[in-house]
Amino acid sequence: LLSQLAKLAYRSGDLTGALGYLAHVRDLEPGNASTHFLFGLVCIELKLPPEAAESFRSALRLDPKNPYYHYALGSVLLQQNDPDAAIPHFQQFQTARPDDPRGRFALAVAFFDAHRADDARRELQFCLGRPETKAGALLYLGRLALQDDNLLEAERFLQQSSAVNASSPDAAVELSLVQIRRAEYDLAAKTLARVLRDAPDNYRANLNLLLL
Repeated sequence: LLSQLAKLAYRSGDLTGALGYLAHVRDLEPGNASTHFLFGLVCIELKLPPEAAESFRSALRLDPKNPYYHYALGSVLLQQNDPDAAIPHFQQFQTARPDDPRGRFALAVAFFDAHRADDARRELQFCLGRPETKAGALLYLGRLALQDDNLLEAERFLQQSSAVNASSPDAAVELSLVQIRRAEYDLAAKTLARVLRDAPDNYRANLNLLLL
């Protein structure tokens, strides 16, 4: 009954209520890994990453081979700026589901954040061939080229990323940084104006505008 109430609360948008019901279920059935996992997912939506991470760890203690639990914990650790801790969990997911591009892309992002550029490039090359991850792979390849100060290659990757996923502002924001480094200030201003017109609160766009 409590599980059903949690589902109803979640579907109605009452995340706090759903979390309360799941907490009761967790107390009654502490050995149920899926309850800990669901509790963690709701914590993520409520922007409670430490609580989410602890719930995912509890789920993994009960079901250590579940690839989705590893992916969820890796995602939270990445959000908490701990890519070194996230990498093994994404590797576990990739081992269990080698054809799922989400795991390869998440692993690539973790390698990027951990400053392991060669490992990131290896995973991103795989992601380029899958439509689900192509735009993101191009974005991160552009960021890697930007780190190497290879502005021509960075521009190429970022323009391709924008072409694949025009609705995302990320590639355009990074492209504006390429333009700033080239002293193409008018062009950078136009790029940032387009981004901020649609996403005025975009942090990186505003940061680049301050830099400009």
